Amino acid sequence: MSVVKNVERYSTDDFFKLFLAALVLRNRSFIWMRTAQAIRERGRMNALYMWLEYQVEKQKGSGSEAYRRFLDRLRNAMKPSETGSFNRFRHVLSAMRMSATSIGGPGFEYYKIEISCVTARSYLETAAPAMRKLAEDAAKVYAEYRVTN
Repeated sequence: MSVVKNVERYSTDDFFKLFLAALVLRNRSFIWMRTAQAIRERGRMNALYMWLEYQVEKQKGSGSEAYRRFLDRLRNAMKPSETGSFNRFRHVLSAMRMSATSIGGPGFEYYKIEISCVTARSYLETAAPAMRKLAEDAAKVYAEYRVTN
């Protein structure tokens, strides 16, 4: 059996909605952009990017080529710019404002994840098992990131 069944039906937006749902179930409902907390948030974003990079490399030469291409698209969506900003990820969050996020604070300081726990659980329970695992693992990497000096 392939690593991911029917991966072709999932878009990066689908993944990020599952990712946000998994964050909600980890009691995270904000993604900070312009405060002191944003420094830690960028660290989390970078940790997620590096984890996706590892997942892409791990899939090369083994497993499903469609899954590897999907992981590659996810990694590219999380890739930081030359200045270290995560504009693509911010764009994904902005695009989800009608369905999953809202912007808060006077200077767009954070994105609030607008998914209830019940809805988050439903999203994850109805996802393909491999997509659910990918989103839950990504949320774990993101939520458990710790700043080290």
